[in-house]
Amino acid sequence: MDPAYFTRALLCVSGRRRPRPVRCSGGPVRFDTLAHHPYPGGSDRRKALNPDDVVVPDLGKLTRPLRAAIRGGKVRPRRAKQLWATEISWDSSPPDPRGVPLHRHARYVQGAFYTLWRQGTDVVTWFRLRDEARGRGFEFGLQSGIFFRGATVAQDRPKPLSFRAFRFPFTAYRRRGVAQLWGLAAGRGRVAIERRRGGAWRRLTTLRARGDRLYFAKRRIRKGTLLRARQGSETSLSWRIGPNETE
Repeated sequence: MDPAYFTRALLCVSGRRRPRPVRCSGGPVRFDTLAHHPYPGGSDRRKALNPDDVVVPDLGKLTRPLRAAIRGGKVRPRRAKQLWATEISWDSSPPDPRGVPLHRHARYVQGAFYTLWRQGTDVVTWFRLRDEARGRGFEFGLQSGIFFRGATVAQDRPKPLSFRAFRFPFTAYRRRGVAQLWGLAAGRGRVAIERRRGGAWRRLTTLRARGDRLYFAKRRIRKGTLLRARQGSETSLSWRIGPNETE
């Protein structure tokens, strides 16, 4: 059963675009958190072709019926629920020859984090932190780790780009000409957003990471500008401003 259809049936609502409560058997459903594995069908920005499938950018297919169900008294307790993305990942190449290249893997990591945050996600679980053992072949395991698998955990090696993207994600997707400067810093406090100009990194603006390490701001920045975030001695991966990307 497709996840969006399942959610509407569970919550006793009907309609994809404008869900509304309907009559159904049984009493209100009781839960605290709505969870889903929004495994991607391509990039972190690619929506599902199936209208009832739910990948990384599609969580509105779950939150719209949830809001309708809460308003209609179909849910107990009758209050807002957390939204959890309980598994996401992409296999990387190497080690999986069919995975995405390492630079794209890192881009997808931080892009998925931003996209899920923008849709109101409270918890994201990356699956897995270390590559699985190869076994009979790459097709039988997940090579989606932030670490290349070693003989022991102590011998694991971080995937250099993906590890930085996971630890200090920074994105600057552009929407209607405005860059959405978003990230999770290494800790709370000031975060410098730097621009590459004249062969050197120069500070463009300073943001403040909250207690949960998140920072966000909007700035008009030209397409093609190369940015990065810095906090102390730690820097994010660089991000080149592209055309309108978020919608």
